Amino acid sequence: GQIYGAVGISRRSDLAYKPLNGSYDSLSKLIDDFIGAYRNYGHTVLRVKIGLPIVHDLKSFETINWKALSILPSKTSKSDYDRELNKITRTWRQLDMHMNYRSVVPLASFVQPIGTLITSSSS
Repeated sequence: GQIYGAVGISRRSDLAYKPLNGSYDSLSKLIDDFIGAYRNYGHTVLRVKIGLPIVHDLKSFETINWKALSILPSKTSKSDYDRELNKITRTWRQLDMHMNYRSVVPLASFVQPIGTLITSSSS
């Protein structure tokens, strides 16, 4: 199975680093944890930016794409973005995500956004 984590810097432990310890078996669970933590502090999350999977090669010079996708949780139902994120992560697993991210195949050609739910990031 897949496990997810996050790199984060915050004085608040629930908004900081999320280890790869098996707590999050889906990307949507990890995102929901962050959204809930922000809600506990009285904030509303308007947009979540997600990077592509990273290459786990210490000698790699690949540039990390930190803003490949954008989710708008305040405009989308949780079940809709859960479903779309599960489709995207399944696609990432099926593709060889250790390929060169600057390939001739644009991200939008294998990730089909629905409305404003998940879109390719403009920057």
